[in-house]
Amino acid sequence: MQNRKRIVSLGTSILLLLLVATASLPLAAQSKYVVTDLGTLGSPSTSALAINNAGQVAGNSSLANGDGRAYRTAPNKTINPATDVIPTLPGGTFSSVNFNAINSSGQVAGYGNVSGGLHGFRLETDGTLNDLGTLGGSNFTIAWGINDAGQVTGVSNAPLPPFATCLGTGGSYAFRTEANSAIDSDDSLGTLIFGQCRSSLGAGINS
Repeated sequence: MQNRKRIVSLGTSILLLLLVATASLPLAAQSKYVVTDLGTLGSPSTSALAINNAGQVAGNSSLANGDGRAYRTAPNKTINPATDVIPTLPGGTFSSVNFNAINSSGQVAGYGNVSGGLHGFRLETDGTLNDLGTLGGSNFTIAWGINDAGQVTGVSNAPLPPFATCLGTGGSYAFRTEANSAIDSDDSLGTLIFGQCRSSLGAGINS
């Protein structure tokens, strides 16, 4: 019993010493974290996938009716359903973003459905949504990342060579756009191994 009392007393002394030592550290050296609930666009769940240096967050949520929408918050703010919803492309029913989706100025790269496929988009700081188009193959593009210059990377379908034996109507290739531009046929990054049925994906892009 006495040993247990000594152990408890020793443990209490160590805890007090740790508390005193932590309190004596300069404020800058003490770790402080504040976790903020971003809220939702109306559904019960939200994912936060990217953040820029201004504190703007981009991610995915759903409206109250269940329709999936991407969002972009104001700097260091929670989600405001009235202003932060990223709209769909014309004729589409959802918008979505991936990791690396927002740059320092607040431009966002993402994708949504269009008639017969998917297209990537770039959301401008003023809320304008620009369709990035495709590499010229079937109706398929997903934008994954954007840098501070407004260049977007992702994956898109390009036309296959004549008599290609691959299934589908195009090969999937990584792309990198020019600054603040739609996809051009010259933006394909190709693949590491030449062949009709190879594929590549651009997921991240630096400044």
